[in-house]
Amino acid sequence: MKKLLCSLSIAALCLPLSAQATPNPSHVSADAVWAFHADFKAMRETALGQEFIKFLRTQQFAATENFLALNTDKFLEAIGSITAYDEKDGAGGVLIHGNDDLRKIAEGLLVQETLQKREGFVCTEVKDAPFPTYSVRAKQQSKDVQLDAELLLAFPPEPVILIAESQPQIQLLRDVLLERKNSLAKTPDAVLAESMRNAGNAYLYVGTTTLPNEKTDGNSPQSRILRLSKSASLAVGENGPQTFARAHLVAGSEETAVKLLKVVEGLAAMLSLAESKDADISAFLNSVKVQKTNQTITTEISYPSARILSMFQTLLRRLGDTLQEKKDAKKKATEGATAANASAQSRVSLASVTLDPQNSPAPQRNPAALP
Repeated sequence: MKKLLCSLSIAALCLPLSAQATPNPSHVSADAVWAFHADFKAMRETALGQEFIKFLRTQQFAATENFLALNTDKFLEAIGSITAYDEKDGAGGVLIHGNDDLRKIAEGLLVQETLQKREGFVCTEVKDAPFPTYSVRAKQQSKDVQLDAELLLAFPPEPVILIAESQPQIQLLRDVLLERKNSLAKTPDAVLAESMRNAGNAYLYVGTTTLPNEKTDGNSPQSRILRLSKSASLAVGENGPQTFARAHLVAGSEETAVKLLKVVEGLAAMLSLAESKDADISAFLNSVKVQKTNQTITTEISYPSARILSMFQTLLRRLGDTLQEKKDAKKKATEGATAANASAQSRVSLASVTLDPQNSPAPQRNPAALP
Protein backbone atom coordinates (compact mmCIF):
# COMPACT_ATOMS: atom_id res chain seq x y z
CA MET A 1 0.00 0.00 0.00
CA LYS A 2 2.93 2.36 0.60
CA LYS A 3 3.84 2.33 -3.10
CA LEU A 4 0.18 3.09 -3.81
CA LEU A 5 0.40 6.62 -2.42
CA CYS A 6 2.74 7.90 -5.10
CA SER A 7 0.70 6.43 -7.96
CA LEU A 8 -2.62 7.50 -6.50
CA SER A 9 -1.45 11.00 -5.70
CA ILE A 10 -0.42 11.47 -9.33
CA ALA A 11 -3.78 10.10 -10.47
CA ALA A 12 -5.57 12.34 -8.00
CA LEU A 13 -3.99 15.45 -9.49
CA CYS A 14 -5.98 14.76 -12.63
CA LEU A 15 -9.29 14.60 -10.77
CA PRO A 16 -11.67 17.20 -9.29
CA LEU A 17 -11.50 18.19 -5.68
CA SER A 18 -13.16 20.54 -3.23
CA ALA A 19 -11.13 22.30 -0.59
CA GLN A 20 -10.47 21.20 2.98
CA ALA A 21 -8.88 23.97 5.02
CA THR A 22 -6.76 21.68 7.26
CA PRO A 23 -6.16 17.93 7.56
CA ASN A 24 -9.55 16.48 8.49
CA PRO A 25 -9.20 13.67 11.07
CA SER A 26 -12.79 12.53 10.39
CA HIS A 27 -11.66 11.34 6.95
CA VAL A 28 -8.86 9.13 8.31
CA SER A 29 -9.28 5.75 9.99
CA ALA A 30 -8.43 5.51 13.69
CA ASP A 31 -6.18 2.57 12.78
CA ALA A 32 -4.10 4.56 10.27
CA VAL A 33 -0.33 4.28 10.61
CA TRP A 34 0.38 7.12 8.19
CA ALA A 35 -1.65 9.89 6.60
CA PHE A 36 -1.18 12.47 3.87
CA HIS A 37 -3.17 15.62 3.09
CA ALA A 38 -2.69 18.33 0.46
CA ASP A 39 -4.95 21.40 0.28
CA PHE A 40 -4.53 22.79 -3.21
CA LYS A 41 -7.08 25.55 -2.74
CA ALA A 42 -5.05 27.07 0.10
CA MET A 43 -1.85 26.59 -1.89
CA ARG A 44 -3.30 28.50 -4.85
CA GLU A 45 -3.87 31.51 -2.62
CA THR A 46 -0.16 31.82 -1.84
CA ALA A 47 2.53 33.52 -3.90
CA LEU A 48 4.44 30.24 -4.17
CA GLY A 49 1.34 28.40 -5.35
CA GLN A 50 0.66 30.99 -8.04
CA GLU A 51 4.25 30.69 -9.27
CA PHE A 52 3.86 26.92 -9.36
CA ILE A 53 0.74 27.30 -11.53
CA LYS A 54 2.72 29.52 -13.93
CA PHE A 55 5.41 26.83 -14.05
CA LEU A 56 2.83 24.12 -14.83
CA ARG A 57 1.34 26.27 -17.60
CA THR A 58 4.77 26.74 -19.16
CA GLN A 59 5.50 23.02 -19.00
CA GLN A 60 2.11 22.17 -20.53
CA PHE A 61 2.72 24.49 -23.47
CA ALA A 62 6.21 23.05 -23.96
CA ALA A 63 4.95 19.45 -23.83
CA THR A 64 2.19 20.04 -26.40
CA GLU A 65 3.97 22.78 -28.39
CA ASN A 66 0.93 24.90 -27.54
CA PHE A 67 -1.23 22.68 -29.74
CA LEU A 68 -3.40 21.72 -26.77
CA ALA A 69 -3.89 25.03 -24.96
CA LEU A 70 -5.30 23.67 -21.70
CA ASN A 71 -6.44 26.47 -19.42
CA THR A 72 -4.24 25.45 -16.50
CA ASP A 73 -5.54 28.21 -14.22
CA LYS A 74 -9.18 27.13 -14.54
CA PHE A 75 -8.29 23.46 -14.30
CA LEU A 76 -6.33 23.95 -11.09
CA GLU A 77 -9.11 26.06 -9.63
CA ALA A 78 -11.21 22.89 -9.58
CA ILE A 79 -8.61 21.02 -7.53
CA GLY A 80 -9.15 21.17 -3.78
CA SER A 81 -7.62 18.45 -1.61
CA ILE A 82 -6.29 14.92 -1.47
CA THR A 83 -6.36 12.76 1.65
CA ALA A 84 -4.64 9.38 1.80
CA TYR A 85 -3.85 6.91 4.56
CA ASP A 86 -2.86 3.33 5.24
CA GLU A 87 -3.61 0.94 8.09
CA LYS A 88 -1.14 -1.54 9.56
CA ASP A 89 -2.57 -4.45 7.58
CA GLY A 90 -2.29 -2.54 4.30
CA ALA A 91 -5.91 -1.39 4.08
CA GLY A 92 -6.46 2.21 3.06
CA GLY A 93 -6.44 4.40 -0.02
CA VAL A 94 -7.14 7.90 -1.31
CA LEU A 95 -10.20 10.14 -0.92
CA ILE A 96 -10.84 12.91 -3.43
CA HIS A 97 -13.68 15.32 -2.72
CA GLY A 98 -14.87 16.58 -6.08
CA ASN A 99 -17.63 18.60 -7.71
CA ASP A 100 -20.22 16.96 -9.97
CA ASP A 101 -18.92 18.33 -13.28
CA LEU A 102 -15.41 17.09 -12.87
CA ARG A 103 -16.60 13.80 -11.40
CA LYS A 104 -18.43 13.35 -14.70
CA ILE A 105 -15.24 14.13 -16.60
CA ALA A 106 -13.27 11.62 -14.53
CA GLU A 107 -15.81 8.85 -15.01
CA GLY A 108 -16.17 9.77 -18.69
CA LEU A 109 -12.44 9.32 -19.20
CA LEU A 110 -12.58 5.91 -17.51
CA VAL A 111 -15.50 4.82 -19.70
CA GLN A 112 -13.51 5.86 -22.78
CA GLU A 113 -10.62 3.69 -21.57
CA THR A 114 -12.94 0.67 -21.30
CA LEU A 115 -13.58 1.01 -25.05
CA GLN A 116 -9.90 1.06 -25.98
CA LYS A 117 -7.33 -1.70 -26.19
CA ARG A 118 -3.83 -0.84 -25.07
CA GLU A 119 -0.93 -3.17 -24.59
CA GLY A 120 -0.14 -3.50 -20.88
CA PHE A 121 -3.07 -1.34 -19.76
CA VAL A 122 -6.66 -2.49 -19.20
CA CYS A 123 -9.64 -0.55 -17.84
CA THR A 124 -12.91 -2.38 -17.10
CA GLU A 125 -16.11 -1.65 -15.22
CA VAL A 126 -16.64 -3.69 -12.04
CA LYS A 127 -20.08 -5.21 -12.55
CA ASP A 128 -20.86 -6.38 -9.00
CA ALA A 129 -19.97 -3.09 -7.24
CA PRO A 130 -22.74 -1.19 -5.37
CA PHE A 131 -21.91 2.04 -7.26
CA PRO A 132 -19.93 2.89 -10.41
CA THR A 133 -16.47 1.39 -9.97
CA TYR A 134 -13.70 0.87 -12.50
CA SER A 135 -10.67 -1.37 -12.42
CA VAL A 136 -7.46 0.00 -13.91
CA ARG A 137 -4.74 -2.59 -14.37
CA ALA A 138 -1.22 -1.99 -15.62
CA LYS A 139 0.99 -4.93 -16.54
CA GLN A 140 4.48 -4.70 -17.92
CA GLN A 141 7.15 -7.37 -18.04
CA SER A 142 10.63 -6.47 -19.21
CA LYS A 143 14.24 -6.84 -18.18
CA ASP A 144 14.15 -3.64 -16.14
CA VAL A 145 10.47 -3.40 -15.16
CA GLN A 146 8.24 -5.97 -13.50
CA LEU A 147 4.83 -4.37 -13.03
CA ASP A 148 1.45 -5.93 -12.33
CA ALA A 149 -0.78 -3.53 -10.39
CA GLU A 150 -4.53 -2.96 -10.13
CA LEU A 151 -6.41 0.03 -8.75
CA LEU A 152 -10.12 0.57 -8.26
CA LEU A 153 -11.69 4.01 -8.76
CA ALA A 154 -15.16 4.29 -7.25
CA PHE A 155 -17.89 6.94 -7.50
CA PRO A 156 -20.26 6.53 -4.51
CA PRO A 157 -23.38 8.70 -4.01
CA GLU A 158 -21.38 11.03 -1.74
CA PRO A 159 -19.39 13.83 -3.46
CA VAL A 160 -16.12 11.92 -3.27
CA ILE A 161 -13.95 9.73 -5.47
CA LEU A 162 -12.41 6.73 -3.72
CA ILE A 163 -9.26 4.95 -4.90
CA ALA A 164 -7.96 1.70 -3.41
CA GLU A 165 -6.62 -1.73 -4.33
CA SER A 166 -9.76 -3.78 -3.62
CA GLN A 167 -13.51 -3.49 -3.03
CA PRO A 168 -13.18 -4.16 0.75
CA GLN A 169 -10.76 -1.26 0.97
CA ILE A 170 -13.15 0.96 -1.00
CA GLN A 171 -15.84 0.03 1.52
CA LEU A 172 -13.48 0.83 4.41
CA LEU A 173 -12.84 4.33 3.05
CA ARG A 174 -16.57 4.93 2.74
CA ASP A 175 -17.36 3.52 6.19
CA VAL A 176 -14.90 5.92 7.81
CA LEU A 177 -16.32 8.82 5.81
CA LEU A 178 -19.90 7.93 6.86
CA GLU A 179 -18.84 7.40 10.52
CA ARG A 180 -19.61 3.68 10.41
CA LYS A 181 -16.02 3.07 11.47
CA ASN A 182 -13.96 5.01 14.00
CA SER A 183 -11.90 7.86 12.61
CA LEU A 184 -9.08 9.89 14.16
CA ALA A 185 -11.72 12.48 15.06
CA LYS A 186 -13.21 9.95 17.51
CA THR A 187 -9.83 8.93 18.93
CA PRO A 188 -8.23 12.28 19.86
CA ASP A 189 -5.51 10.59 21.92
CA ALA A 190 -4.14 8.73 18.88
CA VAL A 191 -0.64 9.82 17.85
CA LEU A 192 -1.72 10.79 14.32
CA ALA A 193 -4.74 12.71 15.67
CA GLU A 194 -2.45 14.90 17.79
CA SER A 195 -0.08 15.23 14.85
CA MET A 196 -2.88 16.55 12.64
CA ARG A 197 -3.91 19.08 15.27
CA ASN A 198 -0.33 20.35 15.42
CA ALA A 199 -0.41 20.92 11.64
CA GLY A 200 -2.59 23.99 12.16
CA ASN A 201 -3.33 25.84 8.92
CA ALA A 202 -0.79 23.89 6.86
CA TYR A 203 -1.66 23.18 3.23
CA LEU A 204 0.62 20.14 3.11
CA TYR A 205 0.83 17.49 5.82
CA VAL A 206 2.29 14.02 6.18
CA GLY A 207 2.51 12.02 9.39
CA THR A 208 3.58 8.48 10.22
CA THR A 209 4.02 6.05 13.07
CA THR A 210 5.79 3.55 10.80
CA LEU A 211 9.45 4.45 11.11
CA PRO A 212 12.70 2.98 9.73
CA ASN A 213 14.49 0.06 11.31
CA GLU A 214 18.22 -0.51 11.15
CA LYS A 215 18.04 -3.70 9.10
CA THR A 216 16.03 -2.30 6.19
CA ASP A 217 16.74 1.42 6.17
CA GLY A 218 20.48 1.73 6.66
CA ASN A 219 22.33 4.01 9.03
CA SER A 220 21.94 7.47 7.50
CA PRO A 221 21.53 10.50 9.82
CA GLN A 222 17.85 10.73 8.87
CA SER A 223 17.28 7.05 9.71
CA ARG A 224 19.05 7.38 13.06
CA ILE A 225 16.86 10.33 13.99
CA LEU A 226 13.66 8.54 13.03
CA ARG A 227 14.67 5.41 14.93
CA LEU A 228 14.78 7.51 18.09
CA SER A 229 11.18 8.59 17.42
CA LYS A 230 7.88 6.79 17.77
CA SER A 231 6.17 9.13 15.30
CA ALA A 232 7.07 11.89 12.87
CA SER A 233 5.18 14.53 10.91
CA LEU A 234 5.82 17.43 8.56
CA ALA A 235 3.54 20.40 7.90
CA VAL A 236 4.07 23.20 5.37
CA GLY A 237 1.93 26.32 5.17
CA GLU A 238 1.85 30.10 5.24
CA ASN A 239 1.26 32.59 8.06
CA GLY A 240 0.86 36.09 6.67
CA PRO A 241 3.99 36.98 4.69
CA GLN A 242 5.92 34.00 6.10
CA THR A 243 6.07 30.44 4.74
CA PHE A 244 6.76 27.80 7.36
CA ALA A 245 7.85 24.17 7.43
CA ARG A 246 7.37 22.46 10.79
CA ALA A 247 8.56 18.96 11.68
CA HIS A 248 7.46 17.13 14.85
CA LEU A 249 9.33 14.14 16.23
CA VAL A 250 7.81 12.37 19.25
CA ALA A 251 10.18 10.27 21.35
CA GLY A 252 9.20 7.21 23.37
CA SER A 253 10.66 8.53 26.64
CA GLU A 254 12.14 11.65 28.22
CA GLU A 255 15.65 10.19 28.01
CA THR A 256 15.23 9.46 24.31
CA ALA A 257 13.76 12.94 23.75
CA VAL A 258 16.91 14.54 25.20
CA LYS A 259 19.12 12.46 22.88
CA LEU A 260 16.88 13.30 19.93
CA LEU A 261 17.07 17.02 20.76
CA LYS A 262 20.89 16.93 20.76
CA VAL A 263 21.01 15.10 17.41
CA VAL A 264 18.59 17.52 15.74
CA GLU A 265 20.32 20.60 17.24
CA GLY A 266 23.63 19.28 15.91
CA LEU A 267 22.25 18.93 12.39
CA ALA A 268 20.67 22.40 12.57
CA ALA A 269 24.05 23.84 13.64
CA MET A 270 25.74 22.13 10.70
CA LEU A 271 23.17 23.68 8.35
CA SER A 272 23.82 27.14 9.77
CA LEU A 273 27.53 26.72 8.99
CA ALA A 274 26.92 25.74 5.37
CA GLU A 275 28.51 28.17 2.93
CA SER A 276 26.57 29.58 0.00
CA LYS A 277 27.22 32.41 -2.42
CA ASP A 278 23.49 33.16 -2.33
CA ALA A 279 22.68 35.39 0.66
CA ASP A 280 19.01 34.34 0.63
CA ILE A 281 19.92 30.65 0.89
CA SER A 282 22.33 31.35 3.76
CA ALA A 283 19.68 33.35 5.63
CA PHE A 284 17.14 30.58 4.95
CA LEU A 285 19.40 27.91 6.47
CA ASN A 286 20.10 30.12 9.49
CA SER A 287 16.36 30.48 10.20
CA VAL A 288 16.08 26.89 11.51
CA LYS A 289 14.78 26.72 15.10
CA VAL A 290 14.67 23.65 17.34
CA GLN A 291 12.79 23.29 20.61
CA LYS A 292 11.67 20.52 22.98
CA THR A 293 8.24 20.31 24.63
CA ASN A 294 7.90 17.27 26.89
CA GLN A 295 8.80 14.36 24.58
CA THR A 296 8.19 16.26 21.33
CA ILE A 297 11.02 17.84 19.34
CA THR A 298 9.87 20.58 16.97
CA THR A 299 12.04 21.87 14.13
CA GLU A 300 10.70 24.90 12.30
CA ILE A 301 11.82 27.06 9.43
CA SER A 302 9.92 30.29 8.88
CA TYR A 303 11.02 32.57 6.07
CA PRO A 304 9.49 35.42 4.03
CA SER A 305 7.44 34.00 1.17
CA ALA A 306 8.71 36.70 -1.20
CA ARG A 307 12.32 35.59 -0.68
CA ILE A 308 11.43 31.92 -1.10
CA LEU A 309 9.63 32.89 -4.30
CA SER A 310 12.76 34.69 -5.48
CA MET A 311 14.88 31.59 -4.75
CA PHE A 312 12.32 29.42 -6.54
CA GLN A 313 12.39 31.64 -9.61
CA THR A 314 16.21 31.62 -9.62
CA LEU A 315 16.18 27.82 -9.34
CA LEU A 316 13.77 27.56 -12.28
CA ARG A 317 15.95 29.85 -14.40
CA ARG A 318 19.04 27.79 -13.62
CA LEU A 319 17.15 24.60 -14.33
CA GLY A 320 15.89 26.03 -17.62
CA ASP A 321 19.40 27.11 -18.62
CA THR A 322 20.80 23.67 -17.78
CA LEU A 323 18.10 21.89 -19.76
CA GLN A 324 18.63 24.23 -22.74
CA GLU A 325 22.38 23.60 -22.64
CA LYS A 326 21.80 19.85 -22.64
CA LYS A 327 19.29 20.21 -25.48
CA ASP A 328 21.72 22.30 -27.53
CA ALA A 329 24.57 19.86 -26.88
CA LYS A 330 22.41 16.92 -27.90
CA LYS A 331 21.31 18.72 -31.05
CA LYS A 332 24.91 19.59 -31.92
CA ALA A 333 26.02 15.99 -31.33
CA THR A 334 23.17 14.70 -33.50
CA GLU A 335 23.99 17.13 -36.30
CA GLY A 336 27.68 16.15 -36.08
CA ALA A 337 26.86 12.45 -36.23
CA THR A 338 24.54 13.03 -39.20
CA ALA A 339 27.22 14.98 -41.07
CA ALA A 340 29.85 12.33 -40.33
CA ASN A 341 27.52 9.57 -41.49
CA ALA A 342 26.73 11.46 -44.71
CA SER A 343 30.45 11.95 -45.36
CA ALA A 344 31.14 8.27 -44.77
CA GLN A 345 28.31 7.28 -47.10
CA SER A 346 29.69 9.62 -49.77
CA ARG A 347 33.13 8.01 -49.55
CA VAL A 348 31.64 4.51 -49.76
CA SER A 349 29.61 5.48 -52.84
CA LEU A 350 32.66 6.99 -54.53
CA ALA A 351 34.71 3.89 -53.83
CA SER A 352 32.01 1.59 -55.22
CA VAL A 353 31.80 3.62 -58.43
CA THR A 354 35.59 3.47 -58.89
CA LEU A 355 35.79 -0.29 -58.33
CA ASP A 356 32.74 -1.34 -60.38
CA PRO A 357 33.91 -2.71 -63.81
CA GLN A 358 30.69 -1.60 -65.45
CA ASN A 359 31.41 1.96 -64.44
CA SER A 360 35.11 1.81 -65.48
CA PRO A 361 36.15 3.09 -68.94
CA ALA A 362 37.24 0.42 -71.48
CA PRO A 363 41.04 0.08 -71.77
CA GLN A 364 42.58 1.89 -74.77
CA ARG A 365 44.71 -0.29 -77.07
CA ASN A 366 47.76 1.04 -78.94
CA PRO A 367 47.08 0.74 -82.74
CA ALA A 368 50.82 0.26 -83.36
CA ALA A 369 50.78 -2.87 -81.34
CA LEU A 370 48.17 -4.54 -83.58
CA PRO A 371 49.39 -7.42 -85.81
